[in-house]
Amino acid sequence: MDIVELTHLQGLERAVARSRDGLVYIKLVSGFFAAGEKLRKAVLEYNHGNHEALDMYGPREPQPTFEESTIGISRSSAGVLVFDPKWDRILRVLNQYDGAVIMEITREEYLATLGASEQLKLLKCPHCNAPIDYSIGETLFTCKYCGYTFSVIEEGEYKEIAPGKHFMLVNNYNETEMQEVIRDWMRKGILKAGDLAEKSKITEMELKFVPIWMVNVSADTTYHGKKKIVEVETRTRPSPKPGEPPIKEKIEKVRWEDKSGHFSEVMDWKILATKGMSLPLGKVELSVARKIPFKIENVSPGAKLINGDVDEKLAKEEAESGIRNYHNERASREVDQLLSIDTNVQVGEAQLLTVPFWFIRYKYKNKLYPVIFDGSSGEIVEGKAPMGKYDILMIAGIIIAIIIIIILAIIFWPK
Repeated sequence: MDIVELTHLQGLERAVARSRDGLVYIKLVSGFFAAGEKLRKAVLEYNHGNHEALDMYGPREPQPTFEESTIGISRSSAGVLVFDPKWDRILRVLNQYDGAVIMEITREEYLATLGASEQLKLLKCPHCNAPIDYSIGETLFTCKYCGYTFSVIEEGEYKEIAPGKHFMLVNNYNETEMQEVIRDWMRKGILKAGDLAEKSKITEMELKFVPIWMVNVSADTTYHGKKKIVEVETRTRPSPKPGEPPIKEKIEKVRWEDKSGHFSEVMDWKILATKGMSLPLGKVELSVARKIPFKIENVSPGAKLINGDVDEKLAKEEAESGIRNYHNERASREVDQLLSIDTNVQVGEAQLLTVPFWFIRYKYKNKLYPVIFDGSSGEIVEGKAPMGKYDILMIAGIIIAIIIIIILAIIFWPK
C-alpha cells in the first residue's frame, strides 16, 4: 500500500490514483496516538469538511507532551489513517507496524456529529460577517479579517472582548532574522553538539499569535505551623583503651517551634487561553510594558492567529485556583509542618494579551528537535539540542568521579 505523509494532504490525488484498493493510507508522525480523544475529535472534524483539523498531527508539528502520552488510546509510536476518497472521510486508524486497528470511526459517530459540525462550519464574525476558522471545542476567536475578538457563550450568543481589554505584543523578527537567531543559539551554550549549527537543517518555522489571559489577582495569606530545630552538641567521653585520647561524640537534639506568618501580593496571573498548545508559559517573561491595543494590521503577514478554549470566566477561576496553590506552596516552604492556612483572594479585571511565538523544528542526524522563540522579547522560551559525544563522556566522567569520592569517603571516614 502507498503511504503519504500528512502535510495538508499534499499529493493526495496521486496517491488515490496509485491505490489498488481505492483507499489512501496517510502516515502520521511518531507519538501521535498519545492524545486519543483529541485525535478522535480531529478525525471527526476532518470528516465534516475541516481539512486542517489534522494538521496538528503532521510531520511538522510538535510531538504530544509527556502528560498527554499517559492518557492515550495506544502506546504505539506511529500510525496510519485509512482514508476513503470516495466518501471523503477517514475510516479507521491502524498501527503502522502490524496493521492492527487502533481506532475506528463508525457510521453512527459520523452521523451523530454531523449537525453540530454543520453549525460550527457556519460560524461567522459578528462584526464583518467573514468566516471564522475554528476547531471543535474552541470558544475564543479573533477575526483574521477585521480583528474583532469575541467568545461564544452558547449557540447564537457571543460576548465581545472590548478593545480596551485586548492588547498585543508586536513581532520583531522576520524569517531571515529568525534563521540567524537560531543558528547563533546553536553555536552558544554548553552540552550541545559542536557541529550543530553547520549540520542541522531547519524544517519548520511558523509564527503564531497566541492568546494569553492576564488576570489581576491579590492574595493575602496567614499560616501557622511548626519549624524543626536541630541542635548539635559535642560530648567527650573517656576512651575504653588506656592511653588513648578521649572520644568526641556529636549528639543531635530535635525540638519543634511554633511559627506563624503572613504575606500578601498583587500580580497579573498568566493563563494560556488555548489548553491544547504545548507552550511552557512558566518560562515566558512577557514584555507587558510594550503592549499596545490589539489591531489586526499589527499582526505579521502570514502569521496564524490562534483561537482559544478558555474564556474570561474560566480564566478567572483558574487564576484564583493558581494563586491559592502558589501561596500554599510558599507557606509550606516556611515551615516543616503546615498546620493551618487561610488565603483570601480577590480577582480583578482580566485582559487578553496576544503574543507572537515562533515555533521551529530542526533536523540533526535524522532526529527532529523543537525550539520556541518569543517574537516580541527575542528570547528562546524552550529549545532542545543534542549533546556532543565529548559532552557525554565528560558527564560520564563526572558521575564516575563523584561515585569514587563517595566510596572513598565511606571507607576512610573516621569511626
